[in-house]
Amino acid sequence: MTKRERRTFTSEFKQQIIQLYLNGKNRKALIKEYELTPSSLDRWIQQSENTGSFKEKDNRSPEEQELIKLLKEQKKLQMENDILKQAALILGRKIHESLLTKGFSLSLKRVQRLMSKARIRSITKKKYRPYPSKEKVIQLDNLLKRDFTTQTINEKWVADITYIHTLKDGWCYLASVLDLHSKKIVGYSFSRSMTTELVIKAFNNAHISQKPSEGLVLHTDLGSQYTSSEFTQHIQNHHIKQSFSQKGCPYDNACIESV
Repeated sequence: MTKRERRTFTSEFKQQIIQLYLNGKNRKALIKEYELTPSSLDRWIQQSENTGSFKEKDNRSPEEQELIKLLKEQKKLQMENDILKQAALILGRKIHESLLTKGFSLSLKRVQRLMSKARIRSITKKKYRPYPSKEKVIQLDNLLKRDFTTQTINEKWVADITYIHTLKDGWCYLASVLDLHSKKIVGYSFSRSMTTELVIKAFNNAHISQKPSEGLVLHTDLGSQYTSSEFTQHIQNHHIKQSFSQKGCPYDNACIESV
């Protein structure tokens, strides 16, 4: 049995459906006549009543908006704290080695305690901080629409890039692919550079190990690596359907961002 493709609807169409509903059209009749899902119609009705807009960003609750803000601030602070910790450790080792060569006998931990008491800190340039691109992001199709349910493996995959700070190489990047059915990482790639080649390698790793059939949906954010023509063409060559999160909405790709 062929699985029906998920449909997309314009704001104009949604508004027309809502107008029919407000004019007295029966809910079940609307669902049957226009082949809608009950959850979709209920969501449109609620959005119309709450904000009059069908855009995801316009229908976020104050709690969701505050959560997005806090997540961004938390990520920024975490990166800055990691950098400061690494810098303090390196400085402590340098001072410790210098004191040993001059004949002082004391442990590294004592040096670090004395540094903390005297408020001695390393002055260093930050290794890396990701900045948002100035290029305008074009919204692409969201086939997944936060429907993380599946019937079998290799039906829906989600992918993302994780920033990892290392003492030896500085910022490195881990591209991962997660199967929504098994909840397991089925492909990954690690590199010092965040490039399109990185995400292609992660996808190839997953594709070789899983050998999915045609029709698989791969969902990602709107990162330039995933929206690049090179990656898009590579995915299409394997007959994979691409799906993208809404701009600035972590919930659309929450399954892998929480891994």
